[in-house]
Amino acid sequence: MNKKLVLLGATLLMTAATASAQKRVTGRVVDTDGEPIIGATIRVAGHKAVTTTDNEGRFSFKDVPASAQHLRVTYIGKEEQTVSIAGNVKVVLRDNDVALDEAVVIGYGKAKKGDFTGSVAAVKGDQLQKVQVSNVTKALEGVIPGLQTTSATGQPGNGCQVGFGPMTYGFSYAPYNDLEAFKNACTENTIAIMIEPVQGEGGVHPATQEFMTGLRKFCDENGMLLLIDEVQSGWCRTGAVMSYMNYGIKPDIVSMAKALGGGMPIGAICATEEVAKAFTPGSHGTTFGGHPVCCAAALAEVNELLDRDLAGNAKKMGAYFMDKLRKEVPHVVDVRGQGLLVGVEFEDTISGVDVKHACLDRHLLITAIGAHIIRMIPPLIITEEDCDKAVA
Repeated sequence: MNKKLVLLGATLLMTAATASAQKRVTGRVVDTDGEPIIGATIRVAGHKAVTTTDNEGRFSFKDVPASAQHLRVTYIGKEEQTVSIAGNVKVVLRDNDVALDEAVVIGYGKAKKGDFTGSVAAVKGDQLQKVQVSNVTKALEGVIPGLQTTSATGQPGNGCQVGFGPMTYGFSYAPYNDLEAFKNACTENTIAIMIEPVQGEGGVHPATQEFMTGLRKFCDENGMLLLIDEVQSGWCRTGAVMSYMNYGIKPDIVSMAKALGGGMPIGAICATEEVAKAFTPGSHGTTFGGHPVCCAAALAEVNELLDRDLAGNAKKMGAYFMDKLRKEVPHVVDVRGQGLLVGVEFEDTISGVDVKHACLDRHLLITAIGAHIIRMIPPLIITEEDCDKAVA
């Protein structure tokens, strides 16, 4: 059965199939122009099931109790609505305007010469709401910065967002490796573009040269920052010290972690001299930041990585390993990656999770990142013999 739901001036297209005890509910949230709404929160009323829409505005519940009758749909800046799962429903969510003198503003938009213009998120009571404002210097006094980490994910609608909505307002998304889509997603209020040079959780998709150089040029032309997430790809994993170095570009900010500590918990960012001026002492502090043991481990790790040219080994062994996988592993549709960040996509009949468990039984550690995709991140010190053994 088809359902139609208009929400925040948006339309939700929903279908549901019922079983004796459970049913599957899928849907899509789009605006009145047919564009997807990302990060809307969908709850099954009276049950624990909750999800958010992905970067196509879609959502899915696999096992909704047959007794469930309603969905609760929320999105920032709109009043919550309850929607019947059965039947054709059309719901318009009303705006929830906020008087700025009654709210604490969590700023978004453009700040210039003491004035603030654009969209902001504001807290009134326990409600997070979106408002349009201009010239509200007084309202911004004592600003409380919003938490943005869950909003900045490249996987809107995934587990790190479910249950933590509504997401911080101000983030938009575009298809990876689609330069024109990124350009179209930006407005005069966009201050930065943030990407991974190789999508890790997204299926191990390396950025194209055209995409990376195009983003750098676009950011330069429009006064925006280019932020590169190297948490997974950085520190020799992709055949260069940092993956962005494979493209001959220079980001304004690069984030790093994981390999930086060699197993110890540490994260860091590097920025250009101009951007770094914004980070005054104490402006970006953290309780365990600069922990001496972790910093000592990171220093030893970085020295080891560079002294042994493990980036060079990752480049050489990555090419060898991927070639072996393409030639010798059956049912493979695609092998892709960069250095020793490798993804293998199988035919639709092969489960990535089944492959993962079979490899684990044979003492080979990999992970499944999609229905038919596995990801392999072997040690940077591996040899051809190690690659041969993994493929055998």
